[in-house]
Amino acid sequence: MTSATAQSTTISKPIMAFKDIAGEYFVMPLINRFWQYYKDTSLRESRGGSGGYKGTGTGMIMSPLGLEKFLITLSVLLHASRHSPAFLAVLAPEALELALTLGIRFTSTNKIISNDDDNNLEGGDSLVVGSSLELCLVVLDTSYELDGGRSLMMERSDLVLGVGEWATTIFQDELEGNQVSGGQGGRSEGRIRANAAAVVLKVGEVGEKWGGMGLRF
Repeated sequence: MTSATAQSTTISKPIMAFKDIAGEYFVMPLINRFWQYYKDTSLRESRGGSGGYKGTGTGMIMSPLGLEKFLITLSVLLHASRHSPAFLAVLAPEALELALTLGIRFTSTNKIISNDDDNNLEGGDSLVVGSSLELCLVVLDTSYELDGGRSLMMERSDLVLGVGEWATTIFQDELEGNQVSGGQGGRSEGRIRANAAAVVLKVGEVGEKWGGMGLRF
């Protein structure tokens, strides 16, 4: 078979841009599978209590370190898919809701603590809070760049303001000398404080632009 014949029989494969398949094949499957796993895990815990059966790998996946890596991965994918046709209507609100849910879970139910050693809980919560804030910031920044945050504010203003209120709480606690459980000060503390401030400012910017709902410290 000659080279020309071989080339003519080669089936050409279509080249697809990542933005065109990001939502359907990458971002949404990751989010949907996580929600399903999250709900199943919560159901098992509610039925079996703290000492109930946990499937293999549950502790690792739902650990602060595992969730941090998951949120960081999602942030990278969201940034890479910012030009996806589904970004504003689907990807942005879905990712924002996930980040807020995990962020609140790790800063509520006595997760925010003082520097009193007697009140310290298990370490690592700061990893989830910090990465949740970063994911929120990626979504908010990208949405603002694309349409000034209009889609998010018009369709999910409750979600946007919920993120702003949560980030405000984190920022104020940091200023008052409290820290997220597991925080060791220094780099971790600075990361959380900076990201919380950035999220609050961006929410305020979007709110003032479209709804007069700016948030202030």
